[in-house]
Amino acid sequence: MKLRLHMAQGKMEVDTVRALHGSTAPAWLAREGLLNDRLIAPHATNATDEDLALYARHGVSVVHCALVSGRSGSSLNSFSRLRDMGINIAMGTDTAPADMLMNLLVGLITCRMNDDGPERIACRDLFDAATLGGARALGRADLGRIAAGAKADLAVFRLDDPVMTPTVDPITTLVTGGSGKVTQAVFVDGRLSMRDGMVAGIDMAAARRQAQAQFDRLVAQYPARTWDHPPVEKIFPPSYPIKESPHV
Repeated sequence: MKLRLHMAQGKMEVDTVRALHGSTAPAWLAREGLLNDRLIAPHATNATDEDLALYARHGVSVVHCALVSGRSGSSLNSFSRLRDMGINIAMGTDTAPADMLMNLLVGLITCRMNDDGPERIACRDLFDAATLGGARALGRADLGRIAAGAKADLAVFRLDDPVMTPTVDPITTLVTGGSGKVTQAVFVDGRLSMRDGMVAGIDMAAARRQAQAQFDRLVAQYPARTWDHPPVEKIFPPSYPIKESPHV
């Protein structure tokens, strides 16, 4: 059985665990004998040198969710560093849009910024993390590859889409193009799961309406769950001030 535990993700988490246990979460779990290759640890954007060394020593896999981390102003420092330490890196999304190609592009950019140059990471490194790295994290040799005996999990991308022009190497084009909107079809264990944006057995228009309604109800509950109960408009301020028309 594999276990997933978000940690080394943010300053508040690190400070809280230090106050409670006198160490970071990875160091605390290591003391308790709970770090091993069964553990999948998303983020690691606030991991210390000690944390990363513990991950490498105990075979912990890191799930890199570059987009959601970048939105909050943090990044994995860095993909190439963890790779060189022997830490298995898988790619994740952990936010909307759940766009893996967008995460690969953001992961490429942030790594090259942290490395102060493009030399230490290639597009294939991110692609391998999204496929083989995820399979290794799950302990599944039958995933992440096209081979005899592997699951027929396949994604078909349109490289003739205008946003993918000009096309160079297909992997480089997919990663630097950074848009899952060019996904034409997805097969899961040989079964057609999605084609041209339509998911098998799901009314996508109805699903979108339902998702928006659920989110609207969640947003409406935020004032009751937030300190000092500010109004929704203060918690989620509009990009620009909204003014009512004097003629309404």
